[in-house]
Amino acid sequence: MSIITIQLGQCGNQIGREVFQAISTDLHSTHGLCSRKENDAYRAASKERFFTEEETGVPAARAVLVDMEPKVIGQTLSVALRSGTWKYDHQSHFCQKQGSGNNWANGYFIHGPKHEEAIMNLVRKEVEKCDRLSGFLTLLSMAGGTGSGLGTFVTRSLRDAYPTSFLLNHIIWPYSMGEVNGSAL
Repeated sequence: MSIITIQLGQCGNQIGREVFQAISTDLHSTHGLCSRKENDAYRAASKERFFTEEETGVPAARAVLVDMEPKVIGQTLSVALRSGTWKYDHQSHFCQKQGSGNNWANGYFIHGPKHEEAIMNLVRKEVEKCDRLSGFLTLLSMAGGTGSGLGTFVTRSLRDAYPTSFLLNHIIWPYSMGEVNGSAL
């Protein structure tokens, strides 16, 4: 039962990269908290749920990366590849040259309808790689424009396209100071 992760915006892509790195670390760990049999079962289930087996032998994350700016996606792809233990499918990302300008409405009303078909095609391709789809894990921020606005739009599109699959939204609330001030929300 596979889970496809949808990483939306800068925050979602950075958190997603860390999630897959942690799962990969677990897969390659020789130590565990349970018996060897239980740890082996956990590793097998995690690998099936979160990764596809590539011809190269390096597992590829079951993920779609979305951002309106290419910088974070480029960093995310290269960090994963450099790890040597896992990677992203090089065709499972979507980015543009213009951002959402930290504007929820811009992400939801402009970028969402404009890019829905391209993003949902990437999701469909990931779904087709699954023997059995359990559902989706979306990673996005409550602030900004791509993660919050486009993320909300994509979440709605996923619910419409896959009504019987579970949809778990992992939403990150911004720190009180930084690029986007959470107190202004």
